[in-house]
Amino acid sequence: LITYMPLYYTGANITLINVGTIMLFFGMLGGAGGLFSGFLFDRFKKGSLIIQIGFVLATPILFFTFRTTGLISIILFVTGGFFLISIQPVCIRMTQDLLPGNMSLASSLILGFSPGIAAITMIFLGKAADIIGIVALINYEIILIIFTILMLFSFPLAERSLRDEKNNP
Repeated sequence: LITYMPLYYTGANITLINVGTIMLFFGMLGGAGGLFSGFLFDRFKKGSLIIQIGFVLATPILFFTFRTTGLISIILFVTGGFFLISIQPVCIRMTQDLLPGNMSLASSLILGFSPGIAAITMIFLGKAADIIGIVALINYEIILIIFTILMLFSFPLAERSLRDEKNNP
């Protein structure tokens, strides 16, 4: 998503300096979202729920980013960044809980491996965007996000099962 947005907004006649400002606010609000979700996780210990809510709220917001224009599109994109980026600290923490003896490995899976795989897929997604267009590609990606959200509903069951195994060896 972040890869396409400068192209999308420059195609909408927004200057590069303004696109840079938009990306800055996307990242800043996402960072604030990370602090907020970290606080929620520490307080309520409901990581799966926080991740699900983040995805469920980010998906329609980012979908409508491409259905609107101008300032509304920008506000939706930046707001979507809040929810999308906010789940990363919770993902790191939950991975560390799953791999308690390998905290560094757990962190590197989320902070290194995941973005690395995303970068590799960008080669193919970039070519697809050239062929079918950015908006059409985003629509297909939203289908994948919906599939991911559906998969996330199995996490609480797996989490409960792991907790039961740990308590009853």
